Amino acid sequence: MKMEIKNGEITAYVEFLQKLNLKSRASRGRTKLIKLLEKKIDEYNTDIASLRDEYFKKDDQGQFIQENGKLVVKDGVSVGEAQAEADKLTNENAVILLDEYEQQIKAMYQALDEYDGELSGTDSTIYDDLMEKLEQAQK
Repeated sequence: MKMEIKNGEITAYVEFLQKLNLKSRASRGRTKLIKLLEKKIDEYNTDIASLRDEYFKKDDQGQFIQENGKLVVKDGVSVGEAQAEADKLTNENAVILLDEYEQQIKAMYQALDEYDGELSGTDSTIYDDLMEKLEQAQK
Protein backbone atom coordinates (compact mmCIF):
# COMPACT_ATOMS: atom_id res chain seq x y z
CA MET A 1 0.00 0.00 0.00
CA LYS A 2 1.28 3.41 -0.88
CA MET A 3 -0.10 6.91 -1.05
CA GLU A 4 1.20 9.98 -2.86
CA ILE A 5 0.79 13.57 -1.67
CA LYS A 6 2.44 16.71 -2.99
CA ASN A 7 5.20 17.93 -0.67
CA GLY A 8 3.54 21.31 -0.29
CA GLU A 9 0.26 19.75 0.90
CA ILE A 10 1.53 17.32 3.53
CA THR A 11 1.36 19.77 6.44
CA ALA A 12 -2.32 20.48 5.71
CA TYR A 13 -3.05 16.73 5.84
CA VAL A 14 -1.30 16.43 9.21
CA GLU A 15 -3.22 19.40 10.62
CA PHE A 16 -6.51 17.95 9.36
CA LEU A 17 -5.83 14.51 10.83
CA GLN A 18 -4.91 16.00 14.20
CA LYS A 19 -8.33 17.68 14.47
CA LEU A 20 -10.35 14.49 14.04
CA ASN A 21 -11.92 12.67 16.98
CA LEU A 22 -11.10 9.01 16.38
CA LYS A 23 -11.07 6.07 18.76
CA SER A 24 -8.86 3.06 19.41
CA ARG A 25 -7.50 1.35 16.28
CA ALA A 26 -8.58 4.19 13.99
CA SER A 27 -6.77 6.67 16.23
CA ARG A 28 -3.68 4.48 16.14
CA GLY A 29 -3.89 4.42 12.34
CA ARG A 30 -4.08 8.21 12.30
CA THR A 31 -1.06 8.45 14.60
CA LYS A 32 0.95 6.08 12.41
CA LEU A 33 -0.01 8.01 9.27
CA ILE A 34 0.89 11.32 10.89
CA LYS A 35 4.32 9.94 11.84
CA LEU A 36 4.90 8.81 8.25
CA LEU A 37 3.80 12.20 6.94
CA GLU A 38 6.04 14.02 9.41
CA LYS A 39 9.02 12.05 8.08
CA LYS A 40 8.16 13.30 4.60
CA ILE A 41 7.91 16.87 5.92
CA ASP A 42 11.40 16.48 7.40
CA GLU A 43 12.73 15.20 4.04
CA TYR A 44 11.08 18.12 2.23
CA ASN A 45 12.55 20.64 4.69
CA THR A 46 16.00 19.09 4.22
CA ASP A 47 15.63 19.38 0.44
CA ILE A 48 14.51 23.02 0.71
CA ALA A 49 17.53 23.74 2.93
CA SER A 50 19.80 22.18 0.29
CA LEU A 51 18.24 24.40 -2.35
CA ARG A 52 18.87 27.46 -0.20
CA ASP A 53 22.50 26.42 0.20
CA GLU A 54 22.80 25.95 -3.55
CA TYR A 55 21.23 29.24 -4.63
CA PHE A 56 21.80 31.81 -1.87
CA LYS A 57 24.87 33.53 -0.45
CA LYS A 58 26.15 33.04 3.11
CA ASP A 59 28.45 35.19 5.19
CA ASP A 60 31.65 34.02 6.92
CA GLN A 61 29.62 32.70 9.87
CA GLY A 62 27.45 30.55 7.60
CA GLN A 63 24.38 32.77 7.90
CA PHE A 64 22.36 33.66 4.82
CA ILE A 65 22.94 37.20 3.61
CA GLN A 66 19.81 39.34 3.37
CA GLU A 67 19.09 42.66 1.73
CA ASN A 68 15.76 44.37 2.38
CA GLY A 69 14.56 41.21 4.14
CA LYS A 70 15.26 38.95 1.16
CA LEU A 71 17.99 36.36 0.67
CA VAL A 72 20.73 37.34 -1.77
CA VAL A 73 21.26 34.90 -4.64
CA LYS A 74 24.70 33.65 -5.58
CA ASP A 75 26.46 35.11 -8.62
CA GLY A 76 25.24 33.65 -11.90
CA VAL A 77 21.90 32.60 -10.41
CA SER A 78 18.56 34.37 -10.62
CA VAL A 79 15.81 34.51 -8.05
CA GLY A 80 13.54 33.06 -10.74
CA GLU A 81 15.74 29.96 -11.06
CA ALA A 82 15.75 29.44 -7.31
CA GLN A 83 11.98 29.90 -7.12
CA ALA A 84 11.41 27.51 -10.04
CA GLU A 85 13.43 24.81 -8.30
CA ALA A 86 11.58 25.37 -5.02
CA ASP A 87 8.25 25.20 -6.86
CA LYS A 88 9.26 21.91 -8.50
CA LEU A 89 10.11 20.46 -5.11
CA THR A 90 6.88 21.74 -3.54
CA ASN A 91 4.78 20.19 -6.32
CA GLU A 92 6.67 16.90 -6.33
CA ASN A 93 4.79 13.89 -4.98
CA ALA A 94 6.03 12.30 -1.78
CA VAL A 95 5.44 8.55 -1.69
CA ILE A 96 4.21 7.27 1.67
CA LEU A 97 4.50 3.51 2.16
CA LEU A 98 1.65 2.24 4.33
CA ASP A 99 2.29 -1.51 4.30
CA GLU A 100 3.78 -1.67 7.78
CA TYR A 101 0.59 -0.22 9.30
CA GLU A 102 -1.95 -1.64 6.86
CA GLN A 103 -4.46 -2.83 9.48
CA GLN A 104 -4.41 0.43 11.44
CA ILE A 105 -4.68 2.50 8.23
CA LYS A 106 -7.65 0.41 7.09
CA ALA A 107 -9.32 0.94 10.47
CA MET A 108 -8.73 4.68 10.15
CA TYR A 109 -10.14 4.63 6.62
CA GLN A 110 -13.25 2.84 7.86
CA ALA A 111 -13.70 5.36 10.67
CA LEU A 112 -13.24 8.25 8.25
CA ASP A 113 -15.73 6.68 5.84
CA GLU A 114 -18.29 6.60 8.65
CA TYR A 115 -17.24 9.95 10.14
CA ASP A 116 -20.30 11.96 11.13
CA GLY A 117 -18.57 15.17 12.16
CA GLU A 118 -19.17 18.31 10.15
CA LEU A 119 -16.48 19.35 7.71
CA SER A 120 -16.33 22.54 5.71
CA GLY A 121 -13.91 24.61 3.67
CA THR A 122 -10.39 23.29 3.39
CA ASP A 123 -11.14 20.42 5.78
CA SER A 124 -13.82 19.03 3.48
CA THR A 125 -11.45 19.24 0.50
CA ILE A 126 -8.63 17.52 2.38
CA TYR A 127 -11.07 14.87 3.66
CA ASP A 128 -12.21 14.10 0.11
CA ASP A 129 -8.63 14.00 -1.24
CA LEU A 130 -7.44 11.83 1.65
CA MET A 131 -10.30 9.36 1.17
CA GLU A 132 -9.52 9.09 -2.55
CA LYS A 133 -5.84 8.53 -1.84
CA LEU A 134 -6.60 5.87 0.77
CA GLU A 135 -9.02 4.14 -1.60
CA GLN A 136 -6.37 4.10 -4.34
CA ALA A 137 -3.77 2.79 -1.89
CA GLN A 138 -5.96 -0.18 -1.02
CA LYS A 139 -6.33 -1.28 -4.65
